[in-house]
Amino acid sequence: CKAKVFTKKQGAFRKQLGSPDLVILFTGTVSHKMVEGAQNILKNKRVRWIWVHSSSLTALRGALQNECCGCEIC
Repeated sequence: CKAKVFTKKQGAFRKQLGSPDLVILFTGTVSHKMVEGAQNILKNKRVRWIWVHSSSLTALRGALQNECCGCEIC
């Protein structure tokens, strides 16, 4: 698995996002504008995505267990 971390929506967000297998968006950490932008991009790309409010390690592990993508982390 490869991970990219975005804390702010900067520049060509669509290009930076690329074509991931799964996106986990921590909604309590990023702006509402970024959530909306990501949602629009992901719908058009038909990418699996998960919204998680908390940005804790426990929340990340839970999200990965629920939406296992087959990587070693899960």
